[in-house]
Amino acid sequence: MPAITGHHERIPDGSRPDSRARPAGVPVRVSGFAKAVFGPASTAWTHRSLIRRIAHREIIARYRGSALGFAWAVVTPLALLAVYTFVFAVVLKARWTVAGSDAGGTGAFAARVFMGLILFQIFASMMTQTPMLLKQNRSLVKKV
Repeated sequence: MPAITGHHERIPDGSRPDSRARPAGVPVRVSGFAKAVFGPASTAWTHRSLIRRIAHREIIARYRGSALGFAWAVVTPLALLAVYTFVFAVVLKARWTVAGSDAGGTGAFAARVFMGLILFQIFASMMTQTPMLLKQNRSLVKKV
């Protein structure tokens, strides 16, 4: 069945009118910008099992021998949330409200602080631990 292009000319069976036609089985070339944007995510997806194993080993090593073990991953953000909520909402009387909404108060403030705190902790942890993990697992990085 003939295909219709944007120039309204009939082209038989999906072939392209210009010389840039790509034979079947030849991969699509990706521009430099797309490669720069999506390349790291593509590499991470390809090696996700390796990343999962390294992360699991690091989490086990971090909490090994501590009194609460993995519970520290939950207790630390909740303790920070309690301190930040008390200081900013109670002592400094800070309020964050959305325009046109009655949602304010300490509960909404604590939820917003908690979301920001979790995102910050994840980002800070990634930025501080990634170079160390790459250095420790140098042999695995060379294989990839």
